[in-house]
Amino acid sequence: MAKEEKKIQRLTLTKPVHVRRYLARIAKDVENGDMDLATARVLNSLSDSILKGIRTDEHEMRLDELEDRIKFPEKYEVNETADFTDFLKYKREHEQNN
Repeated sequence: MAKEEKKIQRLTLTKPVHVRRYLARIAKDVENGDMDLATARVLNSLSDSILKGIRTDEHEMRLDELEDRIKFPEKYEVNETADFTDFLKYKREHEQNN
């Protein structure tokens, strides 16, 4: 298939698994000769930045949960099996109410 005939795919790079798949696809394209090394390096650098941002957001959310647990322990006493998804649910509800 010629390069101009390739179907353009929309990318979703919102999770680490998406970034890993994207990088694997870049490696495959370089190996097959469909992408030059300079372009692959740029895309790799951008992907690395996206991945760092995702991880920073995840760490920030976990830190927010820990701070919330310290400030409002009563929210978590009711359900001893509360986990990160409970915090996210509470946070979304709280943000909608404000």
